[in-house]
Amino acid sequence: MSPAMMADLVRGADGWALSVAGVVDIARVREIHERALEAATAPAALALRLDGLEAFDAALVQVMLALQRACAARGVRVSVAGVPTALLDLWHLAGLGEALG
Repeated sequence: MSPAMMADLVRGADGWALSVAGVVDIARVREIHERALEAATAPAALALRLDGLEAFDAALVQVMLALQRACAARGVRVSVAGVPTALLDLWHLAGLGEALG
């Protein structure tokens, strides 16, 4: 049995929140990508919560980059919380600087 993964999008009056938890890898990234595309349609603000991540690979970085670009194109403000140090390291290694927040 593979480890669980969760991508939960909550729409609120003050903004939307996308929480990602569990193991996110190339085999499971499709659900995250679908939720990220949906989250990019937030009316004004999106909170991305990653403190539930247990493990991930570069596929998550690709989805996060796509989310960041889609939100920027629509003028949606993105805040990020609970980013694991290893993900920050991978993000910077990919040359994406401070785009993650």
